[in-house]
Amino acid sequence: MHRRTLRGRGVPICLSLLLTIEMGCQPDEGASSATLQMPPIGSNAASSSGGAANAAELAPQPLPPGGTLADTAAGRISFPAAWCERAGSNVGARECALADIAFTYLNAQSAACETSALTRGMGPSQAIAWYNYLITYTYGMAGCDLLSPLPGDGINDFGPGNTPAVGVERTLLGRDDAAFLIGQYLAAFGAALRLSETEGAAVEAHLWRAAEPQIDDAVFAVLSACGKSDAGSY
Repeated sequence: MHRRTLRGRGVPICLSLLLTIEMGCQPDEGASSATLQMPPIGSNAASSSGGAANAAELAPQPLPPGGTLADTAAGRISFPAAWCERAGSNVGARECALADIAFTYLNAQSAACETSALTRGMGPSQAIAWYNYLITYTYGMAGCDLLSPLPGDGINDFGPGNTPAVGVERTLLGRDDAAFLIGQYLAAFGAALRLSETEGAAVEAHLWRAAEPQIDDAVFAVLSACGKSDAGSY
């Protein structure tokens, strides 16, 4: 039995959709099942993933109007992609692997001071809803049948930063904020599904296209808690 816990105010959030507390995970060879420790949602992230000043280097050049990197560099890979079977050869293995992608992303996002403010204000019920949203979003991105409907525009919304989907409003993001979130999600998604360089470029392009309406180029480090003494407050 594998169990994942987000320690946001001591509330457990475990691998499954629809707030199921525990499930048996039998990952097969292709599934990710590493045991991870999630920092508390709202905790003060002590380490930096490289500094907000370097975030601009993570962002690709603006895409041409009407075009995407997926169109050009990635051979027109469309989303949802057909990668569900890569997550595992059976339903249980896929459920574990896809939920682990969401968990790994949350681990990276909440641990990095550059992005920890995204979830800092979440209460327990919102944190559970957010985790379940990310699992469902990952099902959609991988091309798996959804166990519950995605809100809004589905995977065309910017999933890694779409906290309004669970009732947690936020301001528009800086381009650096989007770059950090995209990098964190892409790292988890790409590793678990063993994406090629071309496939990874397609996912990155899709995420940037979804993020663009949520970006204000006049702001910077909206999600950063770096150096803030009250970073752990709700």
